[in-house]
Amino acid sequence: MDTWHTTHTDGVEVYHFPGGQTEVHNAGTNDIRFPDGTVRHITCDGVSAHVQLQPTAIMPMVAV
Repeated sequence: MDTWHTTHTDGVEVYHFPGGQTEVHNAGTNDIRFPDGTVRHITCDGVSAHVQLQPTAIMPMVAV
């Protein structure tokens, strides 16, 4: 899979990387979401915080 970049009409940019990392760039903040559930939140002034999310089960998609 290649890297995907999507720009939404409200200006939010979302990047999806081959390794499962996703970045959400919003006005003044960036959220980096890692495959293990960790989220790194960075504000425009450079303040960074790490949040460990609880793992969730991914339900397979079923064709109807």
